[in-house]
Amino acid sequence: MKLLYILGNIINRAGVERIMTQKINYLAETNCDVSLLTTDQMGQPISFPLSNKVNYISVKAPIPSRTDYPFAKWLFMFHKARSIYKEEINKTLENNRPDIIICTTYSFDVLDILTDICLRKGIRLVIESHIQLTNVFMRPRLAYNPLLALYGKHHDIHIINHIKKAAKLVCLTNEDMKSWRQLQVNNVCVIPNMITIQPPKTIDYSSKRIIAVGRYSDQKGFDMLIKVWGRLSKKYSAWHLYIFGNEDRTDYEKMTREEKCQETCHCMPVTEDIATEYGKSSIFVMSSRYEGMPLALIEAMSSGLACVSYNCPNGPADIINDGIDGLLAKNGDVDDLEAKMEKLINNETLRRELGTTAKKNIERYSPKAIMQQNLSLYKQILNIA
Repeated sequence: MKLLYILGNIINRAGVERIMTQKINYLAETNCDVSLLTTDQMGQPISFPLSNKVNYISVKAPIPSRTDYPFAKWLFMFHKARSIYKEEINKTLENNRPDIIICTTYSFDVLDILTDICLRKGIRLVIESHIQLTNVFMRPRLAYNPLLALYGKHHDIHIINHIKKAAKLVCLTNEDMKSWRQLQVNNVCVIPNMITIQPPKTIDYSSKRIIAVGRYSDQKGFDMLIKVWGRLSKKYSAWHLYIFGNEDRTDYEKMTREEKCQETCHCMPVTEDIATEYGKSSIFVMSSRYEGMPLALIEAMSSGLACVSYNCPNGPADIINDGIDGLLAKNGDVDDLEAKMEKLINNETLRRELGTTAKKNIERYSPKAIMQQNLSLYKQILNIA
């Protein structure tokens, strides 16, 4: 089975980059012929180790971001970049003709190019959706101008029609799959993310340490979490909250000072050994406004932490059995999140019960279980028994 992954880049040390790298490595180690093509790596090193069995190809065909340029300049650059992208993909396929091409919805602006090439060459295309559906469309990004929004609408419809031509669209959650089906995209299935870390062997449930993980961005809701911690820290001064993530954390450090919790709320940079940080903690909190599939939540549960999460779209309700292996708070409700966190802070027995059950239940996301689903899908697409 010959597979070609086409991605923009693997530069950030974040969840999607880690999961994609480990999937590619897993497939290469199972005797699949796997290649990786990046179009926007621009000479930077890949952020996670890549198996030497993977054939890595890097080309320069970046697609400009709409937010970086005035619309007229961006539109010109956008169409020029698409031409270069198409040319580079065709060049690659002259020497490397796969059975299946796999890309993600982060390639939304060029999906029509990929579907057209695959249809013309008889290659099957699999699209992986790693983010909430509404966040990959162009129309919302142009909503500030009615004429531009109309352009975005027609562009999105055009792309959706091309997604329907793919062999399969793979979603991470049932909720996201339902959203795609509402757009009459029916060639869709669900394969969730897998556990990507080696969990710590033990958890000290008496530890007065809470952990949160994710990019310092609006999506992750750390502003709400810090607000909650500003209240809780006044009652539980022996407890500490540690937030680990990439990108600029300056605004969040300022929030801790505004909430007067800077002594017990620690905004940390991304770490290469998150499993060790999980092992020092007893509670994990996810305050996201939305997710594609919360990998950090899966990792925390596999580590045996007592977890509390906003019931945001998409993922937490698929992962947590509320009250059995974790706690779900009403989405965006800081009072409910505070109550759930306080419940765990005050009850070591509950922390142990939830964490122990989570560790058992989350085994359904093991690499072996999830990658078998991927391999079965590829065999089904290629009619391999």
